[in-house]
Amino acid sequence: MKWNRKDKVPASAIVWRGQSAFDGKPIVAIVTGLDRGNKNAKTGANLAQLWILRSDIGPLDAIKTGADQSICGICKHRGDGTGRGRSCYVAVKNAPRAVYEAYRKDRYVTMRPSDVAIHLASMGMGIRIGAYGDGAALPINVMADLTHGIFHTGYTHAWQSRPDLRPWLMASVDTPTEYVTAKNAGWRTFRVRTADENLDS
Repeated sequence: MKWNRKDKVPASAIVWRGQSAFDGKPIVAIVTGLDRGNKNAKTGANLAQLWILRSDIGPLDAIKTGADQSICGICKHRGDGTGRGRSCYVAVKNAPRAVYEAYRKDRYVTMRPSDVAIHLASMGMGIRIGAYGDGAALPINVMADLTHGIFHTGYTHAWQSRPDLRPWLMASVDTPTEYVTAKNAGWRTFRVRTADENLDS
């Protein structure tokens, strides 16, 4: 069901369905927190959350079968494609699974990305691209419309092959060498560090 501008804005909505830019498999992008958002501890901003999921298989099964490549791409933190060796910080059994189950039960209306951005701007809110999933899986126009005129944040591991994503996403880097490479290529960067590492290493 499509959202009409005369209707009350829902708490959550589908903003895009189509083929993953990573492998051509079916995915869906769902935004939650349209009614309130979630406070981002790092930025202090009030953000709606964008979840990128396989549309035909649950996120836990996707991890076990390697189907999460459609939404995670080359991220090394997804593990070996069978669920082993996984180091991703997202607890998929919680929010991603709940969002997917609501989607399968047809509980979400569909909103245009541009309407989502207009609403968030009116609420003084921004959006986090990829509370789960890599924004590189989506078409550029979807990210452009979703973030138009509002604060946004998000990361991608596909930064080396997708320089076109720089206006919307930060490079997710895993080593000091990758950090330098990304910075030299004009990316803003994000890297998880160990407790004994310097901020700029």
